Amino acid sequence: MKPLIKFGVAMLAGISLYSCSKSSSNTNPDDGGGEVIVDDIEKDRTFTSRALFEDYTGTWCGFCPQIAYKFETLAANNPRFIFIGNHSGDDLQTKYQSTLEAEYGVISWPDAIMMRNYLPDNTPDNFISTGNILDLSDTVQVQPWLATDQSVGVSFSNGKIENNRAKGTVKIAFGKDYSETLAITILLVEKGIAEEQKNYYNSSPSGNPFYGLGNPIEDYEQDNVLREAATNILGDNIDAASTKNGKIVSKDFDFDLSKYNPSNCIVVAFVNGKKSNATIKGILNVQWTAAGTNKSFEITN
Repeated sequence: MKPLIKFGVAMLAGISLYSCSKSSSNTNPDDGGGEVIVDDIEKDRTFTSRALFEDYTGTWCGFCPQIAYKFETLAANNPRFIFIGNHSGDDLQTKYQSTLEAEYGVISWPDAIMMRNYLPDNTPDNFISTGNILDLSDTVQVQPWLATDQSVGVSFSNGKIENNRAKGTVKIAFGKDYSETLAITILLVEKGIAEEQKNYYNSSPSGNPFYGLGNPIEDYEQDNVLREAATNILGDNIDAASTKNGKIVSKDFDFDLSKYNPSNCIVVAFVNGKKSNATIKGILNVQWTAAGTNKSFEITN
């Protein structure tokens, strides 16, 4: 298990001081599929905002436990935050990894992207670490993503696990008109995976959560590891006629769990813009639920 601490939010500071490198590999993501069904909801609804950060990591990367620890601690203290571990160069790497790394310019590890967002100059919106594993002030970067309600909501219905498959329906509700291209992305992640982890924090700084645990750490718990995508890994575009005030878009998913622990699997779904958009380039809202379970829209008005 990785240790967690409670913390108070401090000032935003710093840049990443440490990184690892690896050899590259080339893979291609699968395209998504399945029918998209459109329904209706009361207009002008708003929904609770949630945030997703993606941790680019690897079991070979001795500095990577720093970001994982900060995100684990943030998630433990804020139920509206989730992270996903995108592994590279190890046994947990998926076929989607090279596409994600190319899309978000990942060239050193650890790295992290906030809400799959791009800045106005089209550079990825990176989580900026202090580089100090004991300094959690950098976690304040989640606050802007949670500050206001959103006009897009996400729900899960028809959830079930049968014959080692997790099935269900993701619904996206729109509380205003959107004219830019939006996409729906549905992912399967798994928590509690025990893997040997390189640990450059074994001997310093004193008092860090990985101090004295060895290098490598045996049976280190890897959480929220990306496993599968029910859509294109960068999202399936939603028809522009459907991203309008009062509309609901539904998309089914069906994940094979035969290689995973079903009780540790989580389905994550979000609505994201595109890099080519003028304004909406990242995730508008995100929701998650344990495989086989449901979650209603979190309507705030």
